[in-house]
Amino acid sequence: MFSRRLDYRMEKEDSGVSTSTNTPSEIGNDARLDDFAANAPAALCLVGLDGAIRATNKVAQMLLAGLGATTTLKPLCQAGAWAKLEGLLHDGAQFEDFVLELRSGDDVRCVAINSSAWRDGAQVLQGARWALRDVTSRERETRARALIDAIIDSSHDAIVSKQLDGRIMSWNRAAERLFGYTAEEAVGQSILMIVPADRQAEEDDVLARLQNGEIVDHFQTVRQRKDGSLVQVSLTISPVRDRTGRIIGASKVARDISEQKAQEDELRRLLAAKDDFLGLVSHELRTPLTTLKGTANVLRRHRQRISEPDQEQALSDIERGADQMLGIVENMLTLARAETDNGAELEPVLLGRLAGQVVRERQSQPGTHHLVFEADENPLPVAGDVGYLRLILANLLSNAAKYSPAGSEIRVYARQAGEMGELRVEDSGIGIKPEEAAAIFSPFFRSANARAHASGIGLGLTVCMRLAEIQSGTIEATPGADGGAVFTLRLPLLPEGDGAAELTV
Repeated sequence: MFSRRLDYRMEKEDSGVSTSTNTPSEIGNDARLDDFAANAPAALCLVGLDGAIRATNKVAQMLLAGLGATTTLKPLCQAGAWAKLEGLLHDGAQFEDFVLELRSGDDVRCVAINSSAWRDGAQVLQGARWALRDVTSRERETRARALIDAIIDSSHDAIVSKQLDGRIMSWNRAAERLFGYTAEEAVGQSILMIVPADRQAEEDDVLARLQNGEIVDHFQTVRQRKDGSLVQVSLTISPVRDRTGRIIGASKVARDISEQKAQEDELRRLLAAKDDFLGLVSHELRTPLTTLKGTANVLRRHRQRISEPDQEQALSDIERGADQMLGIVENMLTLARAETDNGAELEPVLLGRLAGQVVRERQSQPGTHHLVFEADENPLPVAGDVGYLRLILANLLSNAAKYSPAGSEIRVYARQAGEMGELRVEDSGIGIKPEEAAAIFSPFFRSANARAHASGIGLGLTVCMRLAEIQSGTIEATPGADGGAVFTLRLPLLPEGDGAAELTV
């Protein structure tokens, strides 16, 4: 509040005007101008170079009192803002819409200043003539809009507004990232540019619902990026109304749910795989167990009447069934251990020599396949776990035998490939399709072709992949050049001098 009233007047010595030299018409004009300024609907005041308010009209008195000012605005301003304004005063600058934020206690008000220089009769700068406007509401709206714009622009979700004819009105940064179009490219264009051709009827349905005032919430669909690729999105679409409540457009919030959908698909796949696994385990364990039990009962009850060769065959059947179940259980336990293994204790191992040893052991056992082994002179020193490496090769050899015709060759190669030691198993079996090459390492996955040729639960290759990863290696499957399949294990070679060359395996 003002401590005293400032009347609108100019001291004669400040104005440089002498009444004795004024003509009646000039005096009359001055009087009319005085009356106009004093009663003008705009807030007018004179401000000295020191920032003090020297004179005001009635509207300015009311405005300044409402703003909580005294004889100057300086105490209510931030120092930086006042310093800038003071510089303009001393420069005699003319300016428009200079906004000052004034604080009085908890109250914050904004005033816009239009200014022109105030000079005396000798053209000496005395200060400025100010026209003031309270723009608090305008500034609050501007800042609120700026805040909303900043929130929209920094949102991780794509936020787009459009008119009822489908023309895009706004396009935030997330929309640029999601759809590939810049705001300059998108604004003014039809929203149909991101709608695939086979889904454009969706827009008609959405428009009809919006015109009824409905909100379309979490509508899952597909949209098209600038490069033509498709993206799965969840849309929330709301009507935009003008001040009268009339619907004039729509706002769309689009969220990329590609990862979520992929996770849902993976979960569905795992649940289906779990069901398959339970069925497979039940079958793969129940069948040999039934055979074991039946064969054992026959031996116990009719042993004296069974010939020695038949007894040997029965014992072989029991042993084969036990081995089959042991392999299943071993793979399951190994995979369970591997999933929680944060790092096996690796040691230098000669991969080539170890592979040769495993192949020779297999060659000495009865079998229906011909094993061939070839190795480089380099024994391939790697950091590994002997038990894990033996299990990988055993699973690969068993897999090759299971899906290859009796009497065919299974070839094992141990070679150096750059800085990697490479172990490759090739067979002449049913082969694999290129699109299934990665999937066959997934738990419980078995292709239709594999299921038609042999039993199994689909864990052996998963175990191989996990054990390879634990040893910083990789394993891949590719179709063979002449049919069959090729499985390649790669492990980083140790640098010379790490002691691996001193090992025998």
